[in-house]
Amino acid sequence: KEISEFLEDLKAGDEPIKHTWGEPKGAEDWQQWVTTCNARSYLQPQLNKAVPYEQRQTSRAADRNPKDYVLFSPSFFDLYAPAIRDNTGETAFKEGLDLPTLDFPSDHAIVWSK
Repeated sequence: KEISEFLEDLKAGDEPIKHTWGEPKGAEDWQQWVTTCNARSYLQPQLNKAVPYEQRQTSRAADRNPKDYVLFSPSFFDLYAPAIRDNTGETAFKEGLDLPTLDFPSDHAIVWSK
């Protein structure tokens, strides 16, 4: 699903569900929610999905999407601060870092909130 459809689905029902990223002001805000950054190499199966190294940050075949959310019921929880991403294992987020790495073996960033 598109992100906007997902956010609309969260609002449906008797009690809407909230997420910890806050409300987007536009499509560019979703880039701050990106939690994946990987691209298939020519050494992996499915060569039709392979991305040249120079294009790994810009190719449509690369996976750079906001896929991870902390969802909560506003009846039980309050959001103290927007979510924080970590793709290093050191409570930091390095923009454009290809995942996984030798130090951070997941292809998704950690998402946490207060």
